[in-house]
Amino acid sequence: MKTLINNMKLMNKFMFISLLIVTLTIVANLLNFSVLKNAYDKELYDKSLQLLSLFAEDVQTELEQIVYDSESIITDDMLQRELSAIKNCTEGTEEWLEAFHGVKERIGGLGFYSEDIKYIYLRSEDGKSFGKFSDDQKLLAKYEEQLINSAQGINGRERWVYIPEMTGELVLVREIREKKDLTLNNLGTLMLKINLEDIINRCNALLLKKDVSIKVAIYQNDDMIYASENAVGEIELCDESYNISDTSIGKMFCVYYTFNESGWTYVTAIPYTDIFRSVNLAVRTSLLVVFGITIIAIVLSVMLTKSVVKHIDNLIAQCDFFAKGEYIPASGMCENYRTRQDEIGKLYRHFDRMATENKKMIQETYIKQQLLLEAQVSNLKAQISPHFIYNTLESIYCLAQSRGDERIATMTSSLGKLLRSSLKEQRNIITLNEDLKVAEEYLKIQAIRLGKRLHITNDVDPKYEKVKIPSMTIQPLVENAIFYAAEEMQETCEIYLYCREENGFIEFVVEDNGPGMDEDILEKLENGHIIPKGLGIGLENINKRLGILISKESGIRIERKNERTYVIVRLTKQYEDEG
Repeated sequence: MKTLINNMKLMNKFMFISLLIVTLTIVANLLNFSVLKNAYDKELYDKSLQLLSLFAEDVQTELEQIVYDSESIITDDMLQRELSAIKNCTEGTEEWLEAFHGVKERIGGLGFYSEDIKYIYLRSEDGKSFGKFSDDQKLLAKYEEQLINSAQGINGRERWVYIPEMTGELVLVREIREKKDLTLNNLGTLMLKINLEDIINRCNALLLKKDVSIKVAIYQNDDMIYASENAVGEIELCDESYNISDTSIGKMFCVYYTFNESGWTYVTAIPYTDIFRSVNLAVRTSLLVVFGITIIAIVLSVMLTKSVVKHIDNLIAQCDFFAKGEYIPASGMCENYRTRQDEIGKLYRHFDRMATENKKMIQETYIKQQLLLEAQVSNLKAQISPHFIYNTLESIYCLAQSRGDERIATMTSSLGKLLRSSLKEQRNIITLNEDLKVAEEYLKIQAIRLGKRLHITNDVDPKYEKVKIPSMTIQPLVENAIFYAAEEMQETCEIYLYCREENGFIEFVVEDNGPGMDEDILEKLENGHIIPKGLGIGLENINKRLGILISKESGIRIERKNERTYVIVRLTKQYEDEG
């Protein structure tokens, strides 16, 4: 990807940058808009939740008022007195008949408590029935036993009963307990029929003026007792406070509200589209505006980019002419470049100045090169010929042999080979075998100098002889081993040379039993934390040459294990005959 971008034309790069900026700006705006929209949506949800919850509370308040009215009825002094008389008098007696007619008259007069109470029905303890309107009495009488049974066992508290045949209506049932002397004896059962739909419509009337129509379903113990529309009855109860449900009339925003006292659950709902109609319109408008701005931004970016790239192309053409020895002044490309104060004007002026000064510099450089060449020739003539040194060492070697001193002869021969190899070798990379031979000549000299204090073991497998290695790598390492081991020891210093394979690499190892050096000596040398001694600079130099000439993975590492030092050279599996 980096190569692809680097090889793109400048025009394409500018366009890419412009498109990237426009894209990021659009994405940032859309994300910001999404955050704002989500916050606004949540605010709408919260407001709708409050509205629907308040609607449910209004309906519940109306029902609680009816419960309060029922308490006034069952505690009515006259009704209590007449029901007590019916219970305690013998049926058919004058006193009983007077109490019976008194209850009937009192039931007729108690209808004023609430306009929501459509029918009052009462059954005394001895089974006598009393009602305000005869047309509803038959329907209530049909469910009389069911209603009376539902009021038992709850100590005179109210209970709402839903009868499927009574669409949109509920019946409040509660026992009438005798309050005289707080005996709380059962005097009968009160049944109040109400029109629930009238209450809901009344609570919904104010909202209808604002074009908000709330649908409601009421559940008692998971049983639906009322639904303003069939679609609302399709909504299932859930544990959330609100959600969005699919119904036969579309998506509905639903709020679930449960009253702990009654145990009723209200499902209030409004069409989802009514909430977000204005929001969706704003979203579509904003997207169109963003799209239009994007098109304008891209067109302007193309025009501006072309105006810049045109001058860059002109300067490139000038550079091509200049490379061929043809110089065209910038005025031929841009007439007003001398007065332009932007970067384009500066580029043209700098190019003209560079081209003029470059001619002078070429002439001066040519003269300096001629003088330098003459100085180098003179310096070469003043140098001592290396052949003189080789011939001198050869004479010392012959003299030592004629006198029978093999040690001097060996040291002289090895020194000559070392010198010849270091001066003659022009290759940066040689074979492991070639570099190892140079190190062996050095070790011959050190073996004579140190005698029994030095023992060398060369255990390099012949299969690694043609592995590629930078020249003069092994000799500095064995010299380093002698410096840090043999020179510091009184007993025999043992140096082992061998190769091994680790993790796909060939490793050449110089192992010794000397006191050793720090494992992080290379890092300390590079950071300047220690001053190099011996061949410290050589170790750092070898490590860098391995990374440059062999591979980035190649290098030197130093390990200290079991009182032995290991200098390890990591090499790749490249052989001389591989090219």
